[in-house]
Amino acid sequence: MPQDETLEEAVARFTRGATEAGRPELILSVAEWRTLVQSHMADTDPNAYTNDVIERIGPAASLDDVNTWLALANNIWNTTPQPDRGGKTAAKLSARWWQKHAGGRL
Repeated sequence: MPQDETLEEAVARFTRGATEAGRPELILSVAEWRTLVQSHMADTDPNAYTNDVIERIGPAASLDDVNTWLALANNIWNTTPQPDRGGKTAAKLSARWWQKHAGGRL
């Protein structure tokens, strides 16, 4: 699973994948991804972001294909600053827990 440090890096990785796969409809700007993710942060449906991404993916060649796009989209989620968390990302917020409980290993 990809783990970038910044939203810009995560979006660039997704964009490279979409470009290489010939899927220009999946390419969004950093601002568009930020808006999309933040629109789901307060959503009461925990599957809403995933469902939105799956709708954007549309027909896929395989389950592996869907999983690849979802992993890239989750990377974007994890690197999007959360306004209600002092601008920290999910990755930054969870890093302390991982260091304490898993020694930084997944």
